[in-house]
Amino acid sequence: MADLSTFPTDPVGTPAQPGDLIPALRAGQPVALTPAQLGLAITAALTETQNTLLGRGSNAGQGQVQPISLGAGVVLQGEQLAATAEDHLALELMAQVDLNMEIVVNSVGAPMRLPFSVLLAYLQQSLSTALGLAFADDFAVVALL
Repeated sequence: MADLSTFPTDPVGTPAQPGDLIPALRAGQPVALTPAQLGLAITAALTETQNTLLGRGSNAGQGQVQPISLGAGVVLQGEQLAATAEDHLALELMAQVDLNMEIVVNSVGAPMRLPFSVLLAYLQQSLSTALGLAFADDFAVVALL
């Protein structure tokens, strides 16, 4: 078996560069690996259960890769994260409508805030135009035209 201890070493923390060759032993024989080859070998050796993300979620700074769990409202579909809104079930129900509140809406795939007063004005205009209804104040239908 070859002895790799005779190879010079870089200081700890020195990153490998794309053109570097890293000495390794394969079946007891010395070989030279590129950083990409070594990375692929390490990635292939990692095994995790299905629907698991790997990363560094700890606040303890640098360290080993950890499995990252998904909380309520997020799922892994294939290779994409998707929102399910399941976490919204924990939100408190509102007892009454307030014209100063905002509603979260999906606008062409992007979440946005919509003032309730703007939604109400739009609905009043739409109903007025479509059905000939007239409105007084905020909600009351006062007459059919």
